[in-house]
Amino acid sequence: MDSAFSKYKTHFTELLEGEVTPEFTALLSGVRQAITEARAQLYKDTATSAQGKSFRLLQTIPGIGPYIAASIIGEVQDIKRFDSSKALVAYAGLDPKIRQSGKALNSTGRLTKRGSSYLRRSLFIAANVARMHDPQLKTLYEKKKSEGKTHKEATCVVARKLVRIVWSVWRNGKDYTVPEETKA
Repeated sequence: MDSAFSKYKTHFTELLEGEVTPEFTALLSGVRQAITEARAQLYKDTATSAQGKSFRLLQTIPGIGPYIAASIIGEVQDIKRFDSSKALVAYAGLDPKIRQSGKALNSTGRLTKRGSSYLRRSLFIAANVARMHDPQLKTLYEKKKSEGKTHKEATCVVARKLVRIVWSVWRNGKDYTVPEETKA
């Protein structure tokens, strides 16, 4: 966060050609402090809430930090609403549309995007990070890229896999362990 604020401060200073007033600097410092305090309060409130255990469990999954975990918990609320990981994938809108005409079936359509757009966005962000840190998800991403998929399409596949992991970890109440890289 500090680097982002430094960039904004530098940007504003360049825009105003060095005419940054002490009032503006104080305002920027106040905004930085307010965001820091709000983040700390969110973390504290979520960790001590009824979903505190789920909050901790979800953070054992690569790509899911405190803010993504809070977002997932906020959108899903109770994992017991979903009988299967497939139902959670559908709720997140990460399942493909099925288009059928007569006997022809095209199951490789676009995403349905039904359900929570906030959940879908959080999972996409988490998948983008997880593919860099989890060998299994990295392999899946690279496989899809080698098949000619775009970054966005391959990341959506990883996000679907991540939803299954989220469902399993949350439902079973057990930490996620990163699989060992397979030896060739």
